[in-house]
Amino acid sequence: NYRRSLLEAGIGYYVKVNNESNKYFQVFAGLGSGKFSFTDAGRYADSTLYHNHFSSRVMKFYIQPAFIYSKNGIFNSAFSSRFSFLHFHGIRTDYTFNDLENYKLEGLSGRTVVFWEPVFVNSFGFRKIPGFLLEWQAGFSFLMSRRFVDARSINFSGGLVADLGKILTKSKVAKKK
Repeated sequence: NYRRSLLEAGIGYYVKVNNESNKYFQVFAGLGSGKFSFTDAGRYADSTLYHNHFSSRVMKFYIQPAFIYSKNGIFNSAFSSRFSFLHFHGIRTDYTFNDLENYKLEGLSGRTVVFWEPVFVNSFGFRKIPGFLLEWQAGFSFLMSRRFVDARSINFSGGLVADLGKILTKSKVAKKK
């Protein structure tokens, strides 16, 4: 039974590559704080039952440069390269030292691990429905630290993006007519 939660906040800056360009460079930096925990329940080989728990607080810092290509606000494509630094602390567990070794959790307290997370993002809009885009992302996660941490190496997501600025501007223009 795994639970993960993380709240992040960031700030960013973007600039056109040149004045006539539809290419942009952006960079974000941010901080996050959260917790992860898991509980194991089962039966050892000698038939005794076990119920173990592990939890850790996590602090995160990231820096994320990206290059973006945009065509009329209808199509956007981006390559982003995030570097995430996760610091584990406040660990609570009732696992034995051998269990922690087997799960690669021993010595995690007070450690910082680094991930490189390149991502490809594409979004597609519709001229008749300004302000809404369909978006998909394909991301990868590579552990850069020597210390092993179990993590997902591939992520894929899709969704709907709502550009409130365009939606509100469109509704103001429609009211004036």
